[in-house]
Amino acid sequence: MRKILVILVSVIFSILLAGCGGTDGEDGEDGEDLMWSSRVGPKNWSSAVAYCDNLTTSKGYSDWSLPNIDALRTLIRNCPNTSPDGKCKVSSGCLSGSFSDGCRDNCENCGSSNPTISRLDDSCELWSSSVYLSSAWYVDFTIGKISFADKSIAKYFRCVRTRKSGDEPDNQGNFCAVQGAYRCDGNMLQKCDQEKWKNIQKCGGGQICNYDLARCEDRTGSIDPADDSGEIIVSEESLIE
Repeated sequence: MRKILVILVSVIFSILLAGCGGTDGEDGEDGEDLMWSSRVGPKNWSSAVAYCDNLTTSKGYSDWSLPNIDALRTLIRNCPNTSPDGKCKVSSGCLSGSFSDGCRDNCENCGSSNPTISRLDDSCELWSSSVYLSSAWYVDFTIGKISFADKSIAKYFRCVRTRKSGDEPDNQGNFCAVQGAYRCDGNMLQKCDQEKWKNIQKCGGGQICNYDLARCEDRTGSIDPADDSGEIIVSEESLIE
């Protein structure tokens, strides 16, 4: 009996360490208004919280945290019960693990295994920062389940931060949220049009794309092309098909 137990524990531990698929970005994955770190773990809940609080990535971002259950649920797709607008009521305002409170209703799974549940293609359990008594809530991205577990258990996790207007453009995704906004991608000026970044002008002739001001200018700082107000004017010849 003891031998069987040892073998079972070894198998479970091996599965845990085998990884959980997903996309690993050096500095973050496209997530609309949220930026997600590479997946980390497995670690217990307290270690996960500390890791995210102290994370500084190569682009200098240091305002990361372990996502609450609301943020973590934004990564769920193709699962009517537990996606952000699904029937499951677990949220930062409803964290009771008691069935009598109704928070856990319809949170078990999508009904069947779905390999496309995670927007970042994770296929394992990820911690959230949301707690219930001595436990914390997590999402099982193999079946879309939302549940809670003792904080001492090791699970994978991703850190999250809110995008800010001064951030360096994230070239891993083409999503944009502010219609008409501009950004630089290398020496290419881009404009947000219908939630997608579109190339509109390549800064040439000795010009550079100013990342802070999101415009083409010569190396002395004068704007070109522009009117006296500094508004960017894009000529038809400069448009990139």
